[in-house]
Amino acid sequence: MSQSVRFALTALCVFGVVLSGIVSAWVSIQRDRNAFGPWLAPVHVNIEIDKSRAHNLSILSEPHANQYYYFAPTTQAEDDMQNIVVHAQLRTIGYHKRLYIRTPEQDAAHTLSAIDNISIFIGNKLYYFSKDQVKAFESSRQGGYALFRIPNVYYEKSVLNAEWVNYYGDLNLALNLVCSFFLKPGDFVISYLFIIGLLALYRRNIGNAYRRVREGLGRQAGVILLGLLVALGFVLRVNGYVRESACSDEIYCAITAGNPALPFISTFADPGNPPFYFMVLRSWFKVFGWSEESGTMLSVVLGTLSIPALYLLVKRNFDGRAAALAAFFMAISGFALVFSQLMRAYVVLLFLAPVASLLFLKFLRRESLKNLALYILPSVCLASAHHYGILFVMAHFVFYLVFNLIRGSFRVKPTAVFLAGNVVAALFCLPYFLYQMIVGRYYFDRSFALDLDYTLILALIAALSAVAFLCRKAIEAHLAPFGKKGVFFCYTVFMPAAMFALAYVISIKKPMLHYRYWLPISYPFFIALIALLISFFSVNKRAKHLTVFAVWAFSLSAYGSKPLRLGADYEYYREARAYIAADADAHGESAAMLDNLPIAASYYGFDALPSFLEAPFAGVLYVFNGLAEMHEQRMYDELARHGLDDSGLLKIIPNERIAIFKKVMRP
Repeated sequence: MSQSVRFALTALCVFGVVLSGIVSAWVSIQRDRNAFGPWLAPVHVNIEIDKSRAHNLSILSEPHANQYYYFAPTTQAEDDMQNIVVHAQLRTIGYHKRLYIRTPEQDAAHTLSAIDNISIFIGNKLYYFSKDQVKAFESSRQGGYALFRIPNVYYEKSVLNAEWVNYYGDLNLALNLVCSFFLKPGDFVISYLFIIGLLALYRRNIGNAYRRVREGLGRQAGVILLGLLVALGFVLRVNGYVRESACSDEIYCAITAGNPALPFISTFADPGNPPFYFMVLRSWFKVFGWSEESGTMLSVVLGTLSIPALYLLVKRNFDGRAAALAAFFMAISGFALVFSQLMRAYVVLLFLAPVASLLFLKFLRRESLKNLALYILPSVCLASAHHYGILFVMAHFVFYLVFNLIRGSFRVKPTAVFLAGNVVAALFCLPYFLYQMIVGRYYFDRSFALDLDYTLILALIAALSAVAFLCRKAIEAHLAPFGKKGVFFCYTVFMPAAMFALAYVISIKKPMLHYRYWLPISYPFFIALIALLISFFSVNKRAKHLTVFAVWAFSLSAYGSKPLRLGADYEYYREARAYIAADADAHGESAAMLDNLPIAASYYGFDALPSFLEAPFAGVLYVFNGLAEMHEQRMYDELARHGLDDSGLLKIIPNERIAIFKKVMRP
């Protein structure tokens, strides 16, 4: 093939990849606005206005064509009420820019003067406009209506279009597009055909270049590849790491158990979690500041460190190819991203489980006191971070017994030494348990039930274990040629199953089995197992076709199917307190709260309002539930508990799930 023909075909393929990729992305977005993950924020607009003027309002959004949204009152207007709150939710399947308040031109001045305030919630951000700021809105005319431009409202500035209101940002969209390109090839079929054409044109050049690079880099190739994977994982984790508001459990971690201003014993305060994570969080806050951004960044860092931890575990016990696959899967996995953006102890399990496993397998190969001590150290941290960390230590002892019994190398003294080491690791939790039972009067009663699906999984584990025991000689014979690779394969299968079975047995007496707790510490083993299967299938002629099933199994938890953060889909404490702080400041009159939590207000930088008992004659009373009870009925109950009726109640709606009550107190 002549150089001119090759150049022309190359240009055609490159142009085809770019053009078809853009077209495919656009078609996918038009078909499903969430095709590439969340890239548009919900928008909720609340306007407090004189009830006589509320019917004259609508909001205008300018995307490709003008769209009008009409307001509805959030509560029924009473005869003696002057103001009401009207609410509108903008379409979440399209982007918005240049928002305007729209009202008939002949009444525009009166309507604008009747507005007390406007609060716009874009995702978890609040834009608040007081009465004086509303009067300063830029105005224009259109078809008999006056338009008042709402200035500078956006979630994140865009290079593509600086006026997009509900856009999560260019980086977020780019990452979602790239991940979708790899995880949803069906949407980019034409692009893949052009890429195959490029590979066919340059297959020899690519192979030679790869060999030269690999030979030139030598051992550094693995380090460079790992560095790139760690960088990829960090970018994915830091992208939008505080985009969703912290749930009540996360705020509790920050203001109580991990608060650096409280006594150290507060790290023992959580009845559901041992203190190690809170100790780490407390120290992190002291160095980097006490804020939601700082605390969540700790999870981002630990989640990123789980990538090299898993890489080393697989590389030392299997091979470099499987290690690179496992690290890549950990970098882009949706579940790993969730745990890495959650201010909870789950991310400690995700990071330390591979570290402890690496040191355990090192001890298994050479049983020395040094290796035992190295293994015990992360095991102590795991057991002191979460109850399932204790199960992790127990599962290792069971594996140690089974491994030595099958190989016929069981000895009493080494087994007793290893058992003692595991007991030491578990005993580090004893002060916490004693504190909870003696001081906290908590006896670890949980409401979890052993549902049928748990029992079916246990039955499957028991059946597979029975088959493995009956066929142990055949299994050992088949795995023997693989040496430590065969042991590691069995280990990755054994650990999640053993922890599940142990949790099930314990739950018969003290319920503790829950997928939310079992998954973080088991997930590295699932990823490692899939990487091992892909590595094995790819070099086995008879099993090559099974590779696609292993890749598909991983894709179920990949970035394109990223689940919601645990709890953050229904708890929006930050937005609610932001509105209360802004509205109380704008009115400059005495204000109070029901169910106040001053320490949480200070955590977010808001001035804490006095409680109703401290200021019973306040002009305005805000009602919002505490961290764990954000439900309207409980807010009505709270009013009744203080002898207050629900008359004159204004309701502000930050999103589809919660509301804030504002009660103007009558003299």
